[in-house]
Amino acid sequence: MFPDRHPVRDFRLGLVIASIVVTGALMPLPAHAEDDVAAIQKVTALNKKALDAYNNLDFEDARRTLKQALELCTAAGLDKHPIKARTHIHMGVVLIATKQQDLGIKQFRKALEIQPDIQVTRSLANPEILKAFDEASEGMTPLGAGSSPDEARGGSGRPASAGGVGVSADAGIRHFAITRGRKGASLSISASVGPGLTGFEKLVLAYRAEGASDFEGHDMRATGDRYVGEIPAEATRGGVVDYFIQAEAADETPVATAGSEARPYRVTLSARVAPGAGGGASSGGDQDTDEAPVVGGRFYVGVLGGWGIGYATGKGEVNASNKVNAGLAPASAAQVVPELGYFLRSDWRLSVQIRYQFVSGPTSLYLQKLTPPRTGCGSDNICSPATYAAAVLARSSWFFGSDKLRPYFSLAAGGGQIRHVVTFARPAGGGTTGCGSSGNAQCVDTVISGPIFAGAGGGVLYAITPVIGLVGEIDALLGFPDFTAHFDFDAGVAARF
Repeated sequence: MFPDRHPVRDFRLGLVIASIVVTGALMPLPAHAEDDVAAIQKVTALNKKALDAYNNLDFEDARRTLKQALELCTAAGLDKHPIKARTHIHMGVVLIATKQQDLGIKQFRKALEIQPDIQVTRSLANPEILKAFDEASEGMTPLGAGSSPDEARGGSGRPASAGGVGVSADAGIRHFAITRGRKGASLSISASVGPGLTGFEKLVLAYRAEGASDFEGHDMRATGDRYVGEIPAEATRGGVVDYFIQAEAADETPVATAGSEARPYRVTLSARVAPGAGGGASSGGDQDTDEAPVVGGRFYVGVLGGWGIGYATGKGEVNASNKVNAGLAPASAAQVVPELGYFLRSDWRLSVQIRYQFVSGPTSLYLQKLTPPRTGCGSDNICSPATYAAAVLARSSWFFGSDKLRPYFSLAAGGGQIRHVVTFARPAGGGTTGCGSSGNAQCVDTVISGPIFAGAGGGVLYAITPVIGLVGEIDALLGFPDFTAHFDFDAGVAARF
């Protein structure tokens, strides 16, 4: 038979055993949770670093950084975490940018296997990337599978706040929802249709500004296999703008929708835009920043213009008897400075700059009006001053930051001439100067410097568009053996392509 039990003692023993079991089970959890958080933060930082490199066209650095992030995800047990899915998306974008289409599509598929409702990071989405993502989505379980037909099309059954990929079934509209936008700027909206969608004549983009009671609709234009529409800047001056896309038959009967009038997509508008705003909260790596920085291409063309001043020494070019009192003199009247360069890295550019100076102000020397008269400088005995000077400089420039306003520092070396314009005092004993048509004007002459130059400079490049920008810079040059310490102040426009 069983021995007698003491109920109080058994109860206490049970509590002790339960406490030991529970404590043993829970003790590792806090440390593990902290490790996960730390790993996610590291992967997020690596994604941010990779996006900066991608935006600066340093694709190899972006690929290497994303590979490191994926390896960290595996080591930390994050193989099924949304942050790894987002990292696969970014890796796919980088691979496609380097013309590795098939490998990029494989990365997109890996992301979709982890997170079926993921979408391409909004700031990275372009027609080529979206087409590849569509291809990767084929054969995958579409968002809304198992839901109502309307939900499968991304229609009114789908919450407007979802912000996810509007990848529809074959008979629906495929659309990557925008959730963030820039206040006061137009928004480009694109979509495609599944191969099973028939009976429609056009796609209509309907939008409603904040405070408006009705939607306005505009036909979307077909561009290849996609449809593109625009929400105008007039509709984005508030805090939000709503929109949806509708496929319509010839009699304007709706055939399919992405969003709806009752449940539209909502775009939050602000002065700043998160690069991954279209990617949903699970992206993990998206941080607020200004709109996408200038990307452009590796080739650089700039045309600047400005004015210079320098320390001049030596003698006049037209009349060598005029000796300069060493000091500052302008490089009148102006210079044009074209430049052609190539970005070896996103932050390093090599270029060739031509400094073409227009000279104005010097007076001609009339030899026959000197006392005693002299001959030379051609049959008319008139010595005319130079009207230009040219120099060619090889430059190496280093850029900082990745926003629209990028400062830079440059080193330069080359050869040529710089001319400074100097006004000489009249002869102490009086007499004719021989300058000017009267022969007695005050002499203004040029002083030449060079032909070897070396120096440094700095400036800023402001991107108006991803291709066109404004440039302003200050350059300092030392000239030898005809010495000068010269400064140029230039501004102009530039392009990257």
